[in-house]
Amino acid sequence: MEQWCLQEDFKNQKRKNLVIAKTCNGSQSQKWSIDPNGYIRNLRLRDKCIRNAGRFLKFGKCDKKGDPFLRWFILSEDQTIRWGNHALMTIRVHTKFATPKFVSKKIAPVQLGNVANRSPNSNEKWQVVFDAPPTLSPSASPSTYYSDEDSDEDSDEDSDEVIQFLMDMTMECLDPDSALISAFTSTNPFNMLQNYCVGDQKDDFEIALSSYEQCSGANISAFIQSIGSAVFGSSMTCLPYLLDTFMNDDVFSETRGPIFPLPRIPKECVNSFLGDNGVGNFMRNNMIMAKKGMTCLAELGQNVPDCTLYRWPVPIVGPLLKFSSCAYPMFEDIFAMSCDYELSVLSSCLPKASEMKNATNDMCNTWVDQCAQEDIQNGPIPFTGMILPPPLWAPPLSDICHDQSFNKDVLFRYQVFRDECIPDEDKKLWNRMSNTTMLE
Repeated sequence: MEQWCLQEDFKNQKRKNLVIAKTCNGSQSQKWSIDPNGYIRNLRLRDKCIRNAGRFLKFGKCDKKGDPFLRWFILSEDQTIRWGNHALMTIRVHTKFATPKFVSKKIAPVQLGNVANRSPNSNEKWQVVFDAPPTLSPSASPSTYYSDEDSDEDSDEDSDEVIQFLMDMTMECLDPDSALISAFTSTNPFNMLQNYCVGDQKDDFEIALSSYEQCSGANISAFIQSIGSAVFGSSMTCLPYLLDTFMNDDVFSETRGPIFPLPRIPKECVNSFLGDNGVGNFMRNNMIMAKKGMTCLAELGQNVPDCTLYRWPVPIVGPLLKFSSCAYPMFEDIFAMSCDYELSVLSSCLPKASEMKNATNDMCNTWVDQCAQEDIQNGPIPFTGMILPPPLWAPPLSDICHDQSFNKDVLFRYQVFRDECIPDEDKKLWNRMSNTTMLE
């Protein structure tokens, strides 16, 4: 098979700054060094590094603030390049292009692969030969790596990546013969909604919904019927809290001391979206058992017929469920990335488990503030549950996070923190799980 090397796709303006695999040619663009921080730097543009950008890899400015999305390490025993600390995500040539049919194109996209519970494939193995680490010229000092113009440029690039991801997802999940395509190309797309299930179709739809509930523990029909009311109700019960908290300068004043934990959310607001109801149970189950929920939703999409099941007040549209069942699992890599980042923050900000025994309220609040501040200062997007106000703070980690974690000590320390610092009444909010096992 063709020998491929990593480089920037600098010739394609639509996908600029993405890392690709291209036929090796010995150029500086295809040569890299790895520094003690785990940053993979390009030898042609020495202030550019490989960055985890979600579904694909991005070629961008090196950040001196310890950005976890820039950290990689080489696992020599299986010739893989892996991201972060958990050792489960590898750099790989896109699976579709790692076949003789596409080798002749001399170019292929590069993405992340998850090797949990499997051995790396051939498209994830690299012959790693790094040159000497680069030396920074005086004009490329760490303090000049990022400017306001760079931030604006990165923001535009991130928007392009989101748009491309959504386009790829749509193309992959829309069958050319599906009812959705037919609806979009018709003069009246809403006619699709009038295709009500009858006879065996109706029975098959009901069986599929029941099977999903048994699989996931969540009632998707109850969620669909009540989500509209929940959104309206949340605006009534939560808006006063949001205005009082985030429009109040005293909350974020330096004289107040530690900002986190934030003021407690009223129970009426919490019950609007996480109470013991159709919306709350569905949201909670899919937050804590996210990976299992994806599996159950995929099965639902395979079993529902292409018709609309009449329910009051909201009919359930089979083609939309099919599309959702395909699209939602495509976010698993993004969820896994957020988990890895959250675990890296928790590993840095939480003390040893022995130091958290018999913790006082002041000690707990200090750890919450440390974790939240580190997340906000170093992360591109706040992920950690420490930012959430009580009673939502420090929720159980999802099954995806448990699968992702290579460092079980972090999971243990986080559980000790929850046991010592989170009131039992707050933990009960997350314990309302039906037909599922809480991950502790």
